[in-house]
Amino acid sequence: MRVLTLGRDSSNDVQFADDRYVTRNCHCQLIQEDDGTYAVVDFSANGTFVNNNRIPRGVPVKLEEYDILQIGSSDALSWKSYFKVKTEFLKDSEPKIKMEPVPEIKAEPVPEIKADVVDKELRTTPSLPSKSPQLKERHGCVTFYLWLMIIGGVIGAINYFVQPDIIASQLMPYTERYFDPGIIYIFGVLSLINVGFAVALLQWKKWGFWAFCVSAVVALIINLYIGLNPVVIILGIIGILILWAILQIKKNGVKFWNNLE
Repeated sequence: MRVLTLGRDSSNDVQFADDRYVTRNCHCQLIQEDDGTYAVVDFSANGTFVNNNRIPRGVPVKLEEYDILQIGSSDALSWKSYFKVKTEFLKDSEPKIKMEPVPEIKAEPVPEIKADVVDKELRTTPSLPSKSPQLKERHGCVTFYLWLMIIGGVIGAINYFVQPDIIASQLMPYTERYFDPGIIYIFGVLSLINVGFAVALLQWKKWGFWAFCVSAVVALIINLYIGLNPVVIILGIIGILILWAILQIKKNGVKFWNNLE
């Protein structure tokens, strides 16, 4: 079995450097099986299309001789054209199916058909589904929430750095012990870092969410150290759950989470 990777990064066998709708590391794989058959496997957020139909993610789909493959915003090509880009891919053995361009189909004269027959065919013949590559989109609620996190994080950081003593005095009644007001500066740093994580999510980076989880764990440890009321600590965990729920909101049938790289 031989595998050919397609993606935006130069590490791929076939590179689409200028197409931002192609996944960076591995958008999809073209596989030559030992029996001479071929298959394609999609690993992308924007999808891989065979004959204008989006294939399931992570599931090998067998390719027939004249199937048309399309990824990103690139023009649709015969899937065999991709193998020609890397001739050494098949240098050890000849494929059982000749890799030729899709043949041009010549129009033939159409016999005269009565109007009532044509009308009947149009009513009974099902139309073929037509799908095009989906661009990355997010619901307005997701954008609003992420910007709310950015603005709230900046305002919170300013308050933590400007008036740590006041914030510390406000927290003292909810703690079991006295703590150094200098700890408030750590919350200011975390707020600024969280702003960066929210920006990463706006830039379609999935690691932004996992970074939020790590930040929440750090805040949890600090809150436990200063003896903060458990109810307040639980609110931080609920915040992560709310963020997760927001990222599941769909736009055009696709979750924002599924569009993240």
